[in-house]
Amino acid sequence: MTGIREEMEEALRIVDQEYKDRSATSQALAKVPYLHQLGEIRQKYGEGLDSYSHGESFLTPFQSRFAPNGLYLLDEPEAPLSPVRQLGFLSLVKNRWSRTGNSLSRRIRRS
Repeated sequence: MTGIREEMEEALRIVDQEYKDRSATSQALAKVPYLHQLGEIRQKYGEGLDSYSHGESFLTPFQSRFAPNGLYLLDEPEAPLSPVRQLGFLSLVKNRWSRTGNSLSRRIRRS
């Protein structure tokens, strides 16, 4: 997330340089897409996502993007999570599914 945010901030600096001799309206219009994306990132993930642990940085975006009636295919979602966070993740999934009334099934592959 840091990389995306830094790219957007760098793009704003470039716009400032390239549009310094143009009108304030032109400058503002050139900045709109970048400011919009930065605002969306902050709204969805907060300011401090980069300061989280690996497991927390996995769980936080999942919580904010989890939508009712969505299809989620997760391959080993427990890998980045500590045992306590794994239980929290299971609780999150169970609570979200129970609210939507959808069923949750699993397939166990035997080797």
